[in-house]
Amino acid sequence: MYKEFIGYYEPTKEELEQSWNEAVLVLDANTLLNLYRYSESTKKVFLSVLESQRNRLYIPYQVAYEFHKNRRSVIETTRRAYEELNSDINTYFNKHLIAQINRFERHPTINISRIKKYYEEFMDKVKADLSEQEKKHPDFSGNDELLMKITELFSERIGDAPSEEQLLQLYKRGEERYKKLIPPGYKDAETKKKDGERAMYGDWLIWSDLIAQSKKTKNMFILITDDLKEDWWRKESGKTVSCRPELIKEFYDETKTRLLLYSADQFLRLAKDRNLIQEISEDTIAEMETLRETDVVDLINAQVVTDNEGGSKKDNRNTVLNKIKLIKILLNIEYKNKGPFTDEEMAMLIEQAETGNLSEANLSALYHIMVRTYKNFSNKEINNMKKDFLPTT
Repeated sequence: MYKEFIGYYEPTKEELEQSWNEAVLVLDANTLLNLYRYSESTKKVFLSVLESQRNRLYIPYQVAYEFHKNRRSVIETTRRAYEELNSDINTYFNKHLIAQINRFERHPTINISRIKKYYEEFMDKVKADLSEQEKKHPDFSGNDELLMKITELFSERIGDAPSEEQLLQLYKRGEERYKKLIPPGYKDAETKKKDGERAMYGDWLIWSDLIAQSKKTKNMFILITDDLKEDWWRKESGKTVSCRPELIKEFYDETKTRLLLYSADQFLRLAKDRNLIQEISEDTIAEMETLRETDVVDLINAQVVTDNEGGSKKDNRNTVLNKIKLIKILLNIEYKNKGPFTDEEMAMLIEQAETGNLSEANLSALYHIMVRTYKNFSNKEINNMKKDFLPTT
């Protein structure tokens, strides 16, 4: 029965030992691209592990394609972050806070001008500080050492490029799989449709490459991905528990080997436990977790836009409420806790929002609080939030 339902069983001790000692290591494109988002220290640690295991590395052609195609966009996004953060703070003040402050302009003792001056001084400091930090930002426009290092690591370790005829056949089979919700990749059917078949069927192309390579080499594989979608991961009660059973079963049926699937931070933590790396700080792991958790919010926002396709994409009341509902469902995907509110309290707050009894400001604040749930709230923070949102008893 083990072979028939292998996807529902944890790997045996023997399977784990053999995989960690012998398996081919594959990084998805999102994991490679995240190297451009990590701090220098975290990037250095990750690259050192890859360097130590370079003889075990393999990169599917589609992964290399997605990495090169999206690399410049990731670089530009990180570079623009300084300007965008400064603009967002300014916009939030002018859009949300200034109206509230102006309500007290006629107060006999509150000096509104002084308060506004404090804000101007604060923004001057923020702008100056961001400017100084931007000077230290890596310049990838010229000599991109990271690109050269990745190129070197995967030299002669890339899969074959599919022909146009092969791609058409893979697209056709991918379409059939997506209609039946066969993982992986079907969650991209709508969100990446506008980007073309190569993007929409990207995960399926990678998956078919891994199976073909394993059958050819008779090797076990470890796939490292920061893709959070449910067409890769099995979730129970909103919590990620393992790789999708269907994927493990299909891989085993096709290759007679066990597939292991890890996020980047999980892989590094386990690599340390198995002495593939001597030292790794909790700050490094926390940085990688935080980046992955931020991607959960991006996933939520993308899903909300998809659900509201054809209408306004602005964060109107219904859109924000939809985000809150989605976060409520997804809170346990990668987060450390459920946030400050119990299920009953959240149900009450959502009901208030749906009936219009929760103000726009509180609705927006509630959303941002829930986005923050990857952080550990202190008891004092939790009590203060409950006072702000919940009626006293």
